[in-house]
Amino acid sequence: EHDRLAARSQFLTHFTGRVLGQLGLAASSVDTAGFRALLRLRDHTVQDSGELFFGLYQHNAFSRREITEFCAAAGVGADTHSETSSA
Repeated sequence: EHDRLAARSQFLTHFTGRVLGQLGLAASSVDTAGFRALLRLRDHTVQDSGELFFGLYQHNAFSRREITEFCAAAGVGADTHSETSSA
């Protein structure tokens, strides 16, 4: 139970922050409070070592499931753009 909860809380937080870190996001004059929170999450998690991130992934089998569920929720891997791409 501990590993499942840790994957949901700690790993998912670090995974999300690291993905946001790869997007090159920057603050702007039209930012919402939610977007500013995402920037804070990014800034916090990218300061942690890569070893911590990969340790959370490698040593907790539930972390892989979190990535799968995250991507499924985002529609990654599904043909979600077929209508717009053929128009």
